[in-house]
Amino acid sequence: MKCFYINLDRATDRRQSIEASFQRAARPGWSLERIAAFDAAYVEKAAVPGRIRPAEKACFLSHKEAVRRSLAHEGPVFILEDDVIFSDKTFAVLEALLARPPTAWDLWFTDISVAHMGSMIELAVLKIQMDATRAVKTLNLRELPFFSSAAYLVHEGAKTKFLGIMDAVTSFDVAYDSFLNQSVADGKLEAHAIFPFLTTLSDLAGASDIQSGALRDGNTILNLFRKLVWIDGSAAQHRETLAAITQSTSEEARAFGTLWSAMIDKDFLRH
Repeated sequence: MKCFYINLDRATDRRQSIEASFQRAARPGWSLERIAAFDAAYVEKAAVPGRIRPAEKACFLSHKEAVRRSLAHEGPVFILEDDVIFSDKTFAVLEALLARPPTAWDLWFTDISVAHMGSMIELAVLKIQMDATRAVKTLNLRELPFFSSAAYLVHEGAKTKFLGIMDAVTSFDVAYDSFLNQSVADGKLEAHAIFPFLTTLSDLAGASDIQSGALRDGNTILNLFRKLVWIDGSAAQHRETLAAITQSTSEEARAFGTLWSAMIDKDFLRH
């Protein structure tokens, strides 16, 4: 399968990171190709219309270019941002799912962000349960509010439709991940997330050109959740960050956190 990753010319550290991760994990028949990302300077020079920031417009245009390029290739395509890392299980699981797809789909996300606390708790419980079985499943994203554009497969039969939905955007007023969420919620696209997630974010994800400084603290927590519920995720890998977050919270918040953690513990789930 052809995999496209979107990367700014100046982001050589991200380029090296995703290419090294792909090289370690990929199986025969998978190839990785770079898409030179549009940047804010291009957007401003071209006077691209819309209310979102130039970097967000550039992200949207870059994904659109990746989908356009995918039309030259048969079969589904895997579109990635350059802060993604792969598991040694990623491609084997995808091959198994593609051989016997569990449901009709246009997009398969291998990683998403979820900001709704109830949904996060449900996913945490599901991850604990699925760790015991080593199984994966697909989650219907029309039933799970999400935002993310880091890693997703586009079905061969959905490429032209997907590009048409993008082409219909004449003013860029919402960020690309919000556009995806809305397109799924409106029934324009049939999208699912593979869970546990088959990819996650590298440590470089915290230094995004798209995220504003005001959002970074919240994104640190949301991104850490994604890392905990991906297929190779474990708390032991993130002890220092988790300890720092705990120290920064109030006593009241820690009390509820202790109760919720007891409720989703595997021993509590047995009762």
